Parts: sequence; C-alpha cells; structure tokens
Amino acid sequence: MFVTDTPILGDAIGGISGADNKCAINPNNPSDGATFKAMLVHAGVRRACSPPSCSGGVSEHIDWVLYPIQEYRRLDGTVIATTNANGIFTFPLVNSFGVFGDDAWTGLTSDFQVDNSPGITTCNNWGALRPTSDEGATSTPTSVNSDAQY
Repeated sequence: MFVTDTPILGDAIGGISGADNKCAINPNNPSDGATFKAMLVHAGVRRACSPPSCSGGVSEHIDWVLYPIQEYRRLDGTVIATTNANGIFTFPLVNSFGVFGDDAWTGLTSDFQVDNSPGITTCNNWGALRPTSDEGATSTPTSVNSDAQY
C-alpha cells in the first residue's frame, strides 16, 4: 500500500479506472507485480460497504480494493493493519498509511460506505475539473484513526 508521490487533481484523475491506472504507473508503486487500485469509491462503480461497516459481508463489495484478513504494509515494510473478515480496516490502525501527505479525497465515510452527503464527495465521479469548495469525504494519511480513510 502506498501514497502517490504527488497530488492528482480534478479531471486529471480520469474516474475510478483512471485513478487505478495512475496507481499502476506512479513512481511510488513498488513494481513488484502486484495490482494496485486507488482507494476511491463511487456509487455503483466501487464500494466496500452498503450497510455500515459491511455488516452484510464481502458480497457487498463492488470492485473493492482491500482483501479480507490481509495484512497491509507501507513501502518501507511498516505494518499498517490487517483487514477484518469483511475486507475493511478497524481503527485505530497499527500505523498510518503514510508519514507525510495532504488530505486525500476518497469518497468514503468513517464506516466504509460511499459518502452520499450533499456536496462534492466524489468530484463528479472523480472527473470534475476542481472541487468548488472544501466539502466532501477526505482522508488524513498520517492518522491511525477512522479519518485515515474518510
């Protein structure tokens, strides 16, 4: 698991598939043959949970990026956390996703649902030119609490 080397804004993301491609070619990608996907969600395209915290299990996933009961590490080998049986993290994490970084847009709520609150939570399916306000679901990659992913 890694944080991209530079911010990617607005229409440069290119939707969920464009974001996944950016992860595949980002210089921070360890290029170890693994498949990397962006931790972004959008209703009907990618989601972890429908009811809060995936109480319905992994059958709720749509193209979700994390695997159940899987340990995730930073590039330096530091353990971030192990996902639960539903393929989501429980908080607090063992360590943060990264040691640097600005807030990142994810579209997630603190209980791994797609944030459908009013505002620009997915920047027009990750294709808007630029957000017009500070509304939306962002993460703090240096946190070990639930704000690490929403």
